[in-house]
Amino acid sequence: HEALSKLDVINREAEIIVDNGDYEFKGFIDKLMYTIIDDEVYAAIIDYKTGKDVISLDNIEDGFHLQLPSYMYLLSRYDKFIGKNINIIGIYLQKVNLVIFDGKKDYYTQLEKSFYLQGYSVKDISLIEMLDPNFSCSSYIKSMSLTKDGFNGYAKLYKKEDQEYMINLVSNLLDKASLGIHNGDFEIA
Repeated sequence: HEALSKLDVINREAEIIVDNGDYEFKGFIDKLMYTIIDDEVYAAIIDYKTGKDVISLDNIEDGFHLQLPSYMYLLSRYDKFIGKNINIIGIYLQKVNLVIFDGKKDYYTQLEKSFYLQGYSVKDISLIEMLDPNFSCSSYIKSMSLTKDGFNGYAKLYKKEDQEYMINLVSNLLDKASLGIHNGDFEIA
């Protein structure tokens, strides 16, 4: 599917470091797919997983499930994208572990489904199309398809404004953690 994608730059193990003076925050994005058109960056973030991790954006305000939103934060401060508007098309997990076949479907169908991207896509047809031109009946993004009424009910979506919310949330949580460390505040709550 990468050959069909309009996200023509693929970085593996993209290292991003944010140094704000008080602390340094560093992360490695397993797979970063992007393209730059004028001053707009269009990107998808993919994290490889071997376990049974489940992607969720529940309770992120309390500091849970922050890995992929943290990658969004890092991407928003990536030196390659400074001064550009960033459109994050999706944040995904991609399972890379061995597949246990159930015998209900043929081997190749089960193998292909095991590598689907699992996660959240921006609720914007033109942007999702940049990652998966066949998203209306995707064989690349789990539960992604269109019905006559719009996206199917199982598609995991976020609105464009949620991107900025998640980035700011991670930034605020990092600042709060840094302040707590500097003040020796380690209250158990």
